[in-house]
Amino acid sequence: MEELGASGRRPGVEPLLEPNSVPDPLDDTGGPFESLEPAAARERPVPWIVWVSLGATLFGGGIIIGLVLGIVARRQIKASDGRLGGLALANIAIALNLVPLIYILVVIVPSLWKALQTW
Repeated sequence: MEELGASGRRPGVEPLLEPNSVPDPLDDTGGPFESLEPAAARERPVPWIVWVSLGATLFGGGIIIGLVLGIVARRQIKASDGRLGGLALANIAIALNLVPLIYILVVIVPSLWKALQTW
């Protein structure tokens, strides 16, 4: 009969990950995946155009410029399989630019139109 080690396996034998078995969560073996992002995407920083879009929104008040830059940045990141963080920041920049633009189109423009008609 074979002697088993502390883990219940034969010493010197590596456990195999079989497709139909569930690994023991208490083992120290790593999973088959370290991250959902590819290695090249984890090494890339957030593109500069995302930061410019956020800056135009938060500091400069450039709603249209920030919106256009956010959309361009989002397309560039998606086309190059970029970082998820950069994609999230591009989406945030787009949303932050859309809020004041919608407010202007829904509230301010009709008010101005009404004021011009009564003037």
